[in-house]
Amino acid sequence: MLRRSYLRFKRTLQQNKTATKNRWKTSNHHEYLVYGSNTKGHMGIDNTAELIQIPWNVRFLEKNQHAIKQLHVGDSHSICLLNNGDAYSWGYNGYGQLGHIHRELVTFPTKIDAFQDRKVELAVAGANQSFFKLEDGSLYYIGLNYKVDNYQTRPIKIDLTPLDNDRVVNVSCSVDFAVILTESGRLFSYGKIDHNPDQDANQLSHIHGFSSIRTVENGWGHCLALDDHGKLYSWGSNIHGQAGTGDTRAVDTPHLIKDLPFPVRAISCGYTHSICVTESDDVYIWGSKADGKLGFDTNDDQLAPKKLEFFDNHQILSIKTGCDHTCVLTDDGLYYWGFGQHGVLNPKDLQIEPYPIRCDLVDNEIVDVYCGMDITMIKIKV
Repeated sequence: MLRRSYLRFKRTLQQNKTATKNRWKTSNHHEYLVYGSNTKGHMGIDNTAELIQIPWNVRFLEKNQHAIKQLHVGDSHSICLLNNGDAYSWGYNGYGQLGHIHRELVTFPTKIDAFQDRKVELAVAGANQSFFKLEDGSLYYIGLNYKVDNYQTRPIKIDLTPLDNDRVVNVSCSVDFAVILTESGRLFSYGKIDHNPDQDANQLSHIHGFSSIRTVENGWGHCLALDDHGKLYSWGSNIHGQAGTGDTRAVDTPHLIKDLPFPVRAISCGYTHSICVTESDDVYIWGSKADGKLGFDTNDDQLAPKKLEFFDNHQILSIKTGCDHTCVLTDDGLYYWGFGQHGVLNPKDLQIEPYPIRCDLVDNEIVDVYCGMDITMIKIKV
């Protein structure tokens, strides 16, 4: 059985190599190419190879490209939501986070049957959990139980009473907690909060200190929230300065990051570092120095936002972070840096890259990028 799987893997690898040589024709077609380490099957390419050495086409995403509503790459699993309300998941499933009512590894995008015929409006892949909002506004999670550290292979409905009929519009997941964003711009925490151990992990708790939040991002233990005015707030773990306060003290309540030229328009969190881009296309980064995550030469953690002058005179299209690597998509192409030993930066050069490097894996225009713990996925025009 293993021999047949290996031979199938080798044949598909050769097909991808051949396709790569003839792929670069201009059209309105898109492909989703993935690379890095696939030991948990979360690339969705029907194998568990330790290292994918060339960008590999995720055929399911290519086939459904015009129907994709959301694509979310978590730490070790991914979820794709189609316009018709069907959700597909794949990857590591040790806590049942894929929603397939079992805990077996799933190496190819497979339709989630946990909700039967009910349609999904929002699907989010976290570390060991997944969150789903259904068309009736109800919110469910599947996977590692934040409260008792066991797993749930069937959907658990979250009590939304504290929201007072304010609809959920997004969820950002960390390892031990999630932050829920509502239509009115309020935030609610769900899960274990280190600085508030008395909080019931399975009850929503309103996060005070701001209003009109438009987006929120979580790292391992810290959060960033961006309001409608472009002001950026942080709270949570701050051991490496990832909260951007200028010191390493934990931040119990939301703190306005003042060392930034507002307005900020986009944010992203790695496990222990943070990055943002301003309306004037300036890129700022802060947090842990380890494994080249900051993109500049330093011997110390960066405790407050620092401008990456490398991106001066670039138009910034997107910023994304994995656990320990960062990708910035510009009008001049995709740039990456950080921990590359799982092949997430360049699968042919498994090195730590401490400075931004332009991606040369494909000749095509890259239109989007997605980062997981040890994979990177790029959406290209073909």
